Amino acid sequence: MLFTDFNTATGYSGPAAIRVLRSNCGQEKHGDLYNPAPAGCYLFENLRKDGYSTFTSLNHDGVYGNFTKEITELGKAAPPIGNQGLTARQLDFDKSPVYDDLQVLDRWLAVRNKSGAARAALYYDTVTLHAGAHFVGERFWWLKSRQTHYKECLVGMFNELGQFFGQLSASGRNYVVIFVPEHGAALVGKSIQPADLREIPLPPITRVPVGIKLIGPAFSRVPSGQLVISKPTSYLALTYVLSELLKNVPVSKIDIRDIPETPYVSEGQNDRIVRMGDGYYLKEKGKRWVKLPDEDVR
Repeated sequence: MLFTDFNTATGYSGPAAIRVLRSNCGQEKHGDLYNPAPAGCYLFENLRKDGYSTFTSLNHDGVYGNFTKEITELGKAAPPIGNQGLTARQLDFDKSPVYDDLQVLDRWLAVRNKSGAARAALYYDTVTLHAGAHFVGERFWWLKSRQTHYKECLVGMFNELGQFFGQLSASGRNYVVIFVPEHGAALVGKSIQPADLREIPLPPITRVPVGIKLIGPAFSRVPSGQLVISKPTSYLALTYVLSELLKNVPVSKIDIRDIPETPYVSEGQNDRIVRMGDGYYLKEKGKRWVKLPDEDVR
C-alpha cells in the first residue's frame, strides 16, 4: 500500500516519533505531545496488552534532543536494543555514530528469534538520511550538492532494507512493515524558508510518501500490485489499516473508502499551517493568518 498524500504534521524528528508512537489517537496538538496522553493512544503499549513482545532499535545513540527519553517516556516505546560492537558507517552532524541499517536490524532479528516470542513488534528509527549525516572518512562531504549526497545515502539504505525484507520473507513468518518518513529533507528552498530549514512545517516538508509492505505466507493470496491511497491521510490511517490486518482481514477486503481521511494541519512550536479550500494558510506566533504563495506549497 502506498499513501501519496500523508501528512506527518511536523518538520522535526522528536515530535514525529512521538506522533507515530501515539498514533492511535490521531494527530494531537503540538503542545499536547509533551503531556501524558490517554492510555488508548499508545500504539506499542496497546500491542503489549494484546500479547506482543515489543522492541526498539535505533541506528544512532539516541542522545541528541533526548530522543531515547522522549520515545520511552512520552511514546511508551521499549528501551532500545544496544548497538555495542557494531561498526559506524556514518557520522551524524554532531559527529555521533550512525550505524549500518542492516546490521542494526539483523541484531534485532537475532534478539527477536532468541526471545521465542510468538508475536513481536519493532519500532525502528534510522537517521541515515538526516541532514549532516555523512560517510565515515568522507572528506569535504559538505561541498557536494544536497541532492547528490541524499541520493547516495538513500540508495544505500534502500539496498539494505531490500536485503532485510528478503530475510523476513525467508523466515516463514508474517510481517507488516510500515515505513513512515519523519519529514521531508527540505532539499529545495521556498520563498519564506531556505533549503535545509524545517522550522516552518510547509506542506512540501510534512507531506511524505508512506508505504505498508506485507510479507509472509498469510498474504500469499493477496492480489499482487500496489494499492494507492491518494486522499489526505495522517496517523489514524496507519492504525486503522494495522488494526484491520491484525484481525486477519485480507488486504483485498480493506475498502479505501473506510480508511480515515485527515484534513491537512501541520504545526511546530511557533507556527501552524492549515488547508482551506484550494489554499494553505500560515499563522506564526503572535501574527495573523496569511495565505501561502502557491510556490511554497508545491
